[in-house]
Amino acid sequence: LVEAEKNKIETRMEIWIKPDASIEARMKILTSGVNDMEFRTLKYVKPARRKQLIENWINTLAPGAKLISYSFSDLDNLDIPVSLEINFSAPDYLKKAGDVWLFNIPGIQIEAGIVGKEKRIYSLTFFTTSLSVDKAKIYVPSTFKVSHLPENVSLQSEDFYFSSSYDLTDGAILYEGIFGRKISEISVSSYPDYKDFMEEVSRTTQKPVVLIKLD
Repeated sequence: LVEAEKNKIETRMEIWIKPDASIEARMKILTSGVNDMEFRTLKYVKPARRKQLIENWINTLAPGAKLISYSFSDLDNLDIPVSLEINFSAPDYLKKAGDVWLFNIPGIQIEAGIVGKEKRIYSLTFFTTSLSVDKAKIYVPSTFKVSHLPENVSLQSEDFYFSSSYDLTDGAILYEGIFGRKISEISVSSYPDYKDFMEEVSRTTQKPVVLIKLD
């Protein structure tokens, strides 16, 4: 079985929160293993369709997102891993909740739909192992103040692991999230533990940063 590190996908983001609650984002995605192979198939997709796929995807991250630019590494060069750089903006991204504003880092949310069943009759099978790493630096304008950061979390088992950390440095929020699965099959007996794990991961990744708008 391939080590999870060999199937890593890493996303690096810089996000600028604007005074009007919109955002601008710069994203770089680095691939390896099975992720590299999947991204490389995009060389067979026409440029217009490729652009549409990226536009559709960023709108799942931030409704109303506008693609500013994007670029792939050389998809024909098998000696270098595939990378994708995307710049986009999104209006009204922060959500007002009473006297505070809520900010979620786009793209880090992990859904728990795969463990929707209470019990399973058959094992849960994946194509291979996986590892995803998300790193983000969020620039907060002087019109906002960070009121609360989600707590740091570390979840570990023999076969899967997750950690997330937030830090505030020089007015910018630093985030790192790591999510790995060392196996490609979750047995029926292991499923309850995996279900609990995935539900906790999902809850954790959906917790927002809380901001206060200054007068």
